[in-house]
Amino acid sequence: MSPQHDSLHTVRRASGHVHALCCGSAPSKKKRTLNLLDQFVSGDAHMAELVSILIPAYNAEPWIGETIRSALAQTWAKKEIIVVDDGSRDITLAVAKRYESNLVKVISQDNRGASSARNSALEHAQGEYIQWLDADDLLAVDKISKQ
Repeated sequence: MSPQHDSLHTVRRASGHVHALCCGSAPSKKKRTLNLLDQFVSGDAHMAELVSILIPAYNAEPWIGETIRSALAQTWAKKEIIVVDDGSRDITLAVAKRYESNLVKVISQDNRGASSARNSALEHAQGEYIQWLDADDLLAVDKISKQ
């Protein structure tokens, strides 16, 4: 597992509702890549914005604990972590629940596939910005702050 440095996305909300990706479709114009460094340079930094780190998981017991720890270790202070267990047959859910707290929400659903788990996570997200994190990946500790 190596730390991810992929893009962070903003979710535009209409009437307070989250626009979720459906069935693995490409992001709509409702999502855009955010570059915090550009906004900082222009004087419009969003350092006080909540970032939702979304982790869909299926049979990820060997990695999920380390993945959650990498999300918790982010230097970005305002974050929430949402793990959606998509009906795992191993102990992914039990391991994820060990981290449940004010910062970490764990959701369990019947197995409906990766896109459904992602949509569920996105529906529960409260953040202005979204960081997707696969259950077998890690984030560099300053990934969100640098982006």
